[in-house]
Amino acid sequence: MKERNGIGRLINFRPVFTFALFLILGILSSYIRILAEKNSVWMLLLVFGLSVVSFCIAKRKLRCAVYISIFCAAFFVGSISFALTVDDYRSQTKYSGAYTVSGTVTDKTVTDYG
Repeated sequence: MKERNGIGRLINFRPVFTFALFLILGILSSYIRILAEKNSVWMLLLVFGLSVVSFCIAKRKLRCAVYISIFCAAFFVGSISFALTVDDYRSQTKYSGAYTVSGTVTDKTVTDYG
C-alpha cells in the first residue's frame, strides 16, 4: 500500500477496470429493463450514488468530475448499444408457416460412439 501523509490508500484506482464496470452496468441495466421487463431504476441510483460518493471523497475534484462524466458516458453507451441491438433483432421480418429443409451428407467420420 502506498502511503501518503501517514495514511495508506484504501483502494488503487484503475480507470480501465472502472470504465469496463460501468459499461457492464449499462448493458445489465438495459437487459433488465428490456428483456426481463423489470424496472432498473436501482441501477441508475447505484451509478449516481457511486458518482456522488467518489466525488465527495476525491481530493482532486475537477479530475474526479472528468472521470465521472467518462464513466457515466460508458454506462449510457452500454445501455444504448444493447437497446439498439435488441431493437434491430426485433425489427427483423418474422417468418411463419411450414418449411422443408433438405441436406446432403458429403463426408462422414468415425467417432468413439458410432
